[in-house]
Amino acid sequence: MPNKSVYIFLAETFLWLPITFFIWYYLATPLTAPLALLVHALLTSFMPTWIEGVEQHGHLLEVITSITPTLNIAVPAGVEAIFTFEVNPLIYGYGLPFFMALTFAAPNRLSRKLRQIGLAWLLILLPVQAFCVIALILKTLVFHTEPSLSFQIVISRLKFFFKKL
Repeated sequence: MPNKSVYIFLAETFLWLPITFFIWYYLATPLTAPLALLVHALLTSFMPTWIEGVEQHGHLLEVITSITPTLNIAVPAGVEAIFTFEVNPLIYGYGLPFFMALTFAAPNRLSRKLRQIGLAWLLILLPVQAFCVIALILKTLVFHTEPSLSFQIVISRLKFFFKKL
């Protein structure tokens, strides 16, 4: 194939961007499923004392903790009050449509382009997105909750650490 000039490559990339962003947002729910499984496995295995799990609701992730809120809230009998919150992983996944646009603008066969996109997403973009989502979850738990909840996290982590000794 003949070499494209840089200007044509950039023009094609900018033309692909709206299409790839649409595809990325349309496929957000299935693309979040492996991320939800990875984040759930990492958080429940390394922080088993206060992270109960991570569930997927559409393209959002709901973090379920074992932390009980200390606010005086009326809770019906037989129901346990736990602290949960949602995280939007799409904030850290926008690199995929950019990579897709760059790959589609490159002069290769379609099968090779799709293989490159899949491998890059699986080996590079998904682990980076998982790391960022886990960091956001920990930041939210420690810095964006009331002090009594943060204190429960610190105490439970200390208990877990001293149990291992």
